[in-house]
Amino acid sequence: MKKIDNNTQKHNKKQRINYLESELKKIQNLTIVLIFILCITLTYMLFIFFYEKNQTQINKKDNFGILPGMSSKEIQDILNEVSQQSMINVSINPEPIFQNGKSKGNIRIENVLTNNHNFVVTIKLSDNKTVLYKSKLIPPGHYIENIKLLKNLKKGTYPATVFFDAYLPNSDNIETTIKAEILIHILN
Repeated sequence: MKKIDNNTQKHNKKQRINYLESELKKIQNLTIVLIFILCITLTYMLFIFFYEKNQTQINKKDNFGILPGMSSKEIQDILNEVSQQSMINVSINPEPIFQNGKSKGNIRIENVLTNNHNFVVTIKLSDNKTVLYKSKLIPPGHYIENIKLLKNLKKGTYPATVFFDAYLPNSDNIETTIKAEILIHILN
């Protein structure tokens, strides 16, 4: 009996050792992962700190004031031009009317000539975000008079949200999105 007990004890001891070794390996692996995450976080924080610090430093050799030889009118004209280029004007009929859910309606989407952006216009129902219309690219100086909805709506008035996705010329990236609320009227 002692031999069996001795063998059993040896077996149990080996199991405990194996269990402790596996737990130790788990702890070691977890420690390595945590150290790795800590290193990445620290590196990121140092990068942000030094990057922002370099961005906010003022060049002490720069002159302060207005460039010599420019009149107030010239400076104002430059500021107006820069301001105009950054502004985006949107135009749409706030209450388009459709004779029925299958007919065209007078949406009157316009990308005014003074805009410096192309538009893609998406119209969605406000309550459930169903897409009712999506335009192709509309360059400055172009408009869409009438559209047909993608979904056949029943008679009634439907609140909708219009998304004007603005793209710089020769770019596939949306620079900004402007939202507008409209009411779509379906008469029959």
